[in-house]
Amino acid sequence: MVKSWWQSQEKAGFFLLNLTVWLVLLLPKFLLRICIFVVTFVYFIVSKEERKNLKKFYENLAVYTSVQQDSYLKKYWKIYRNFYEFGVAICDKIAVWKHKITYQDLKIKNIEIMDLELRSGRRGSVLLVSHYGNTEIARALSNVIKELKIVILVYKKNSSQFLELISKISKNVLPMICIDDLDFNAIVELEKIIESGGHIGIMGDRVALSNTKNVKVDFLGKPCYFPVGAYFIAGILQTRINILWCERIQGQYHVELEKVLTGNKEDNVLLGKDKIASIMPLVEYYVKSLEKHIVVNPHLWFNFYDYWGQNAKTKISI
Repeated sequence: MVKSWWQSQEKAGFFLLNLTVWLVLLLPKFLLRICIFVVTFVYFIVSKEERKNLKKFYENLAVYTSVQQDSYLKKYWKIYRNFYEFGVAICDKIAVWKHKITYQDLKIKNIEIMDLELRSGRRGSVLLVSHYGNTEIARALSNVIKELKIVILVYKKNSSQFLELISKISKNVLPMICIDDLDFNAIVELEKIIESGGHIGIMGDRVALSNTKNVKVDFLGKPCYFPVGAYFIAGILQTRINILWCERIQGQYHVELEKVLTGNKEDNVLLGKDKIASIMPLVEYYVKSLEKHIVVNPHLWFNFYDYWGQNAKTKISI
């Protein structure tokens, strides 16, 4: 049986996470990068399953882009780079929580759209994010957009230690709602957030814990599963969907807000009688956009489990 992402145990215990915080706060950047190199190389060596999964990712990517397969050394250098960039991303998350990364460190690609969507006084939106890049860095936007309110939906089952850590190290952490069980009361709470101009951040690239809330979509040329919860939430709340991207390119974070056009009034998501047919174009749009980013910067792909072998079903029960 294929092990899904939520079945993987956290490799870093609470002690190591706390140690990482102190290293980020105390070490100059060049020494911190050396530590990241050493630690991620050790994880690269001992993480046989993750190496195999990333190897499959790069093989699919090569076929999808019609690029010749890499040599043995180049292939494993690429795989290691995903480990290294993930280590950098964790340290940069801590840095932004402690205000060591600020708005001045960001390069905004489309500030006009971001202003319109995030601080225009409109109803809020669903913000699709992913385990590609480091969207947590975008919280530095709140340094200049004071009225910006983002609430993150998370799976507490998989993130308990990490959530405990960030609540300790940051007094200004983004509010979070656990969605292991998204009931009527949670929907009412989300509606209040949207009506007040807040935005709901949801991971769009991790299958739902309930295997009946995923759909099959072609991704990098092969079928796999993506969750539909974000699109149904947007449809129930009749609000917009935007995609937030944040990529570390040559040491600088590039932030972009991408609008998802629906053709409806104000591009709100509306659910028809056939709910799946209503949201499938939106799922496919997100996946295509994810593909475009991955093709350019595959080392920022931080899904280390078997993405195409995950155990899920296409039946929807919403």
